[in-house]
Amino acid sequence: MKQKDYSKEIYDKYYSSNGKILKIVLKDNSVLNGIFVGFSHGDAESEESYIIKWHFVSEGEIEKYRTEILAEETMQEYGRIIKQEDIKSVTFK
Repeated sequence: MKQKDYSKEIYDKYYSSNGKILKIVLKDNSVLNGIFVGFSHGDAESEESYIIKWHFVSEGEIEKYRTEILAEETMQEYGRIIKQEDIKSVTFK
């Protein structure tokens, strides 16, 4: 049985969080605090989730990440990629 796809709901409610920090709980029960800064759409024809991967930047890296984007400097690798299937829940911190 196919699981319900919550990625569209996460996108609608939390992707443009206007600077509010998110609390993401993964299925392994680890907790991450930060923001989503990007995503990869799934392939609807292959019945993938609306979003299959999220680019997540932790609370401690947000300011550095934003500074480099505004300065258009060479981007360092900030954050991490989280697969949609690994997310248990998302809430505002």
